[in-house]
Amino acid sequence: MQRSTYQVKNIYYTVYDNQTSVNIEVYQGEEALVKDNLKIGEFNLGGIPEDLAGKQGIEVSFTYDKNGILQVDATVVSTGMRATHKFLLESMDSKQIETAKTDLEILWRKSDFAENSKAIIEVASGKLQSFNPYDRKKVEDVINKLKQAIADENEELIEKYDSELTDLLFDLE
Repeated sequence: MQRSTYQVKNIYYTVYDNQTSVNIEVYQGEEALVKDNLKIGEFNLGGIPEDLAGKQGIEVSFTYDKNGILQVDATVVSTGMRATHKFLLESMDSKQIETAKTDLEILWRKSDFAENSKAIIEVASGKLQSFNPYDRKKVEDVINKLKQAIADENEELIEKYDSELTDLLFDLE
């Protein structure tokens, strides 16, 4: 008999003292590095009790069904506070994922909004290798959010992520 759903669960822990929320980012792909996969969405789980870093657990479960629906549940272990998000996945091979990433690069660079943020993106990209893996991922994520906002020509998000990237680089100096 063939299974109709597949589930994977992991428990993650807070990384900051008094962390009260966590952003769950969901990627599609089989590459070892997150940046080499396609981000399909994100959502936030709040309500984490203030505590020392590493003390609060968040159980994240990924349930994929035969209809291509991925349900991601994130639950604070100590309180049961839960957030759920569903994604309709299209089957994409590594070539399609790479094409989507290339398309994003082309779109953001062609946008009329690119000029104002191009310098900060180039500076941040140039410094990536000097960061530890955790900080590198944070910077890459903000770069990708900024590029997507530029491609979407969303002025509010461009301003938000441009400032966030500038502040992050300043903090990491």
